[in-house]
Amino acid sequence: MTEFKLKPIEGKIKATAKNQMIERLTEMYNNQKYFDVKFVFPTMKKDGNERFVYAHKLLMAVASPVFERMFFGGFKESSPTSAGSKTNDAMTTVEIQDIEPEVFQTVLRYVYTGDWEYHSIKELFQIFAVANKYEMIDLENASEQIIAENVNIENACQIHDFGITYDKEYMKANSMKYIQQYTSVVLKSPFFLTSLYETVLAILDQDHLNVEEEVEIFRGLQQYVFRNELTRDFYKEKKNGETGKDLLRKAVSRIRYLAMPMEDFANGPLISDLLTPDEKITLTHLMASRTPKLKLPQGFSDSKIDRGYISKIIEILKYRLEAMPDKEYYCCYKHTNVTITELIFTMNCNELGRDELLKALEVKQFKAEKMYDKPYCVDFLQTLLDSEDDFDAKVVLVDYMQAHGFIERFLT
Repeated sequence: MTEFKLKPIEGKIKATAKNQMIERLTEMYNNQKYFDVKFVFPTMKKDGNERFVYAHKLLMAVASPVFERMFFGGFKESSPTSAGSKTNDAMTTVEIQDIEPEVFQTVLRYVYTGDWEYHSIKELFQIFAVANKYEMIDLENASEQIIAENVNIENACQIHDFGITYDKEYMKANSMKYIQQYTSVVLKSPFFLTSLYETVLAILDQDHLNVEEEVEIFRGLQQYVFRNELTRDFYKEKKNGETGKDLLRKAVSRIRYLAMPMEDFANGPLISDLLTPDEKITLTHLMASRTPKLKLPQGFSDSKIDRGYISKIIEILKYRLEAMPDKEYYCCYKHTNVTITELIFTMNCNELGRDELLKALEVKQFKAEKMYDKPYCVDFLQTLLDSEDDFDAKVVLVDYMQAHGFIERFLT
């Protein structure tokens, strides 16, 4: 007897069957037939009337491990009641206390059809929170990605707050990247003032912030402190038993005072209420003395690197491209292994640039063996960029930085 080989199911047929299944589920979503669970929202009444939505326990259980345990695993939160209907003898009623009915309806639509929509970042936050609470991983991941990829000036700090609350690295990383790029604007926005304290600390911990001067960061912190009354101990505890003043000290110590010009320090931190008298005296001494005898207050940053150096480099790059687009590079890309000293003497630098760079080198000699020591290089470049020498000399430096890959390394 001849055995005939059956043809496999064609992709088109499979797709049609899948679409038909989605259509059936969509029909169930829009039809109250066979509903056996009622979700009520006692705190979300409208015009004094109770608000509720119906669903099918089996589908909810398939979509969410939490609902599976609730409906089929003896979860105490579910409580069958005799709320009869035309199609069921019994209905399970579940109270939802902290979710808006419209948001829950959006999640139900996703459960039944795989489709969902949102109209604001606030709604996305709520959808994510529901998905997280009920362990709906696919919806949680999808909403997290959309949130993280829609950062702007109004929600950057809020998204970072949300990432901290739910421990989501993608949210935190993307929002912080935006904050780093637009730091000056973020620090002056009202949205920064309502951020979580942890978000403020995370900003203060960054090495690269797009500000003109370090004192901008201090002023932003000052506004945040006064807005949130951290200078007052009107509450006994905050987090881990810390008082408002404890939190203030943590934040204040992260400012890089030693990177500030004395004039900025005198017109900002020195006359503010954020530093104690002893801290002001110590910092003034450390900034003014060549041979300081006092030590930094405990926990304070000892960095002298202005976090606004990236914006300064970009400013010089912009000048280089716009003001001197046809000017040949001062340093040759064929000689990227030489030290900056050798470069100045052997490459085609103009006399002014050479003299000015040599003056700067007398203050701080660059060591070739530390070419890839990022903190050392940044500190060295900071010395030159902050100098009051002719701007043309700084362009010479930028050319050198480009030839040696500094720009790419510092902007990433």
